[in-house]
Amino acid sequence: MISRYTGHAANERTFLAWMRTALAILAFGGVLTKFDLFLRLVAACRRFRVTRDAISAEAELRSAGPAMERALTIVLTALGCAVLAALVRAIVS
Repeated sequence: MISRYTGHAANERTFLAWMRTALAILAFGGVLTKFDLFLRLVAACRRFRVTRDAISAEAELRSAGPAMERALTIVLTALGCAVLAALVRAIVS
């Protein structure tokens, strides 16, 4: 029998819990990256259509780029804060 087995087992469980948490955070970062790329693709398609229509109508084009990027930044920041709050609540509980 290993001396102080319960202490060693608790230490290993804690280590494994930290590893699972780190992997979950890494996976979530990958999901956010893919989500951001998808949103950029949608924004690019929208910009293309607006520009195409403006060229066809010979109208002056007002760029909505900075406003769109600002909105996406706010949404992704809010999503990240919500996930961080959920992780903190799960760790504290």
